[in-house]
Amino acid sequence: MTNSVKYSVVIPTYNSAFFIADTVNQIGVELNKTGAPFEIVIIDDSSIDNTWNEIKRLKAETNYNIQGARLARNFGQHRSTLCGFEKAKGELIITMDDDLESNPKKIQDLLNKQSATDSDVVYAHYTNIRRGIIRTFMFWVYRIFAKAAEGQDRVNGSSFRVVKKWLAKRAIQNASSFAFIDELFVWNTDKIQFVDIKHQIGLRGKSNYSTMNLVNTSTQVMLVGSDVPLRVIKFIGLSMAGVNFLIGFFYIVRKLMGKISEMGYASTIVSILFSTGLILFAIAIIGEYLHKVFRAVQNVPLYALDEEL
Repeated sequence: MTNSVKYSVVIPTYNSAFFIADTVNQIGVELNKTGAPFEIVIIDDSSIDNTWNEIKRLKAETNYNIQGARLARNFGQHRSTLCGFEKAKGELIITMDDDLESNPKKIQDLLNKQSATDSDVVYAHYTNIRRGIIRTFMFWVYRIFAKAAEGQDRVNGSSFRVVKKWLAKRAIQNASSFAFIDELFVWNTDKIQFVDIKHQIGLRGKSNYSTMNLVNTSTQVMLVGSDVPLRVIKFIGLSMAGVNFLIGFFYIVRKLMGKISEMGYASTIVSILFSTGLILFAIAIIGEYLHKVFRAVQNVPLYALDEEL
């Protein structure tokens, strides 16, 4: 039996009882214009309000093909989205926010870009988004590490995206305890495109992400999602070890040439420099091993097929 669903809209949601119906209705209006069969997959990230009952009402009372799931506890947006990927049946999967921050009227723009370029992922790139000081700083930190690890264009996306089904399913297979979806995509494809879209304020008004959530997420991206810190430590360790060894040899030569007359001065300096040099060299070696272990436990795929005969 062939799959009759063309588009799957995955919406991770949390405490959205007062506006999830508006979101679903606007998405339904826009996708009906395509004339293709679609489904809306809503993942309730263990909301503490009436969101789950509202999802059940929408499924019972609307004509839309709605799939719903409620997580046992609050796992966060990325894991909720991965749960939606697991349930999605469409050839193309559209991920959106639950409060209309992702404008449903722009869905067709992303679909047109995907169709024209045959991209595996098309992101909405918000051109006028405004952030507070703390959010701007955390985003700036993330961009630095993302650029170093993944390239300039990898940091311009958002949670409003169109993804091919095979890539979404592959992301589930590669996900680990730290599930950062966009990095999972980058592991498997470089066929990524962006569409400039004007950002609009969501119905929620205030983001669910607290300052501490942003700090924790940025820290995990730096330490778990990137091997840049390990490479920096390895480089510093090797460089400082080499410098210490050279300075140590310099003092040995000066002592042998009679340029140092103070008793015990050369031996003290040389012993300090060589011992710290060995420590730094050992740190560099440990950093290299940690780097290899880091890459192994991340479950990075050996390769990713695009087509197969």
